[in-house]
Amino acid sequence: MNWRTMLKDKRLWIGVAVAAAVGAGVLWQRKRDTGSTTVSGETVATSGAAAGGLAGVSGIDTTGTDIASWMSQYSGSLQRQLDEYGTSLSSTMDTYAKSLTGVQSQLTDIDKDVSGVSANMLKPVYVTKSSGSTSWSLSSVAKKYGIDIDMLRLLNPSLSKISATDPKALKAGTKIRLS
Repeated sequence: MNWRTMLKDKRLWIGVAVAAAVGAGVLWQRKRDTGSTTVSGETVATSGAAAGGLAGVSGIDTTGTDIASWMSQYSGSLQRQLDEYGTSLSSTMDTYAKSLTGVQSQLTDIDKDVSGVSANMLKPVYVTKSSGSTSWSLSSVAKKYGIDIDMLRLLNPSLSKISATDPKALKAGTKIRLS
């Protein structure tokens, strides 16, 4: 990885600032609660740069032990949360797997039922008005073949605006889809 590119990345600087703010917050809270910071049981001087601290910031442990301790506790907490989430997710996935097994068996049953349907049964069926037919209207075709007029209009959009009862509305050679 190119270090120069990385140093120009704003996300890196945001992460550094957040880590510093968290560390400073933890140290400030410890200072407020106990009145001092400690390193391995020793009280660290709180007089700024002269005592090994940061200039202008008194009472901060610059060795990083407080930050490391806090990060350890925080990462342990995150690990517990991830473990709980993993267990929950695993349980949920098992439940879905069981339900999918039931769906899969139902689909297999449907496959068996549909396997007897031939491809010809699924093709559209048409009728054509012959030139000698005089009593052909949309309603008579619907009645003869047992289809609702609205379904005929849906299957034949070009016939949607013609009269359902006028036998002259359908010209000879008109092809009507029935299915």
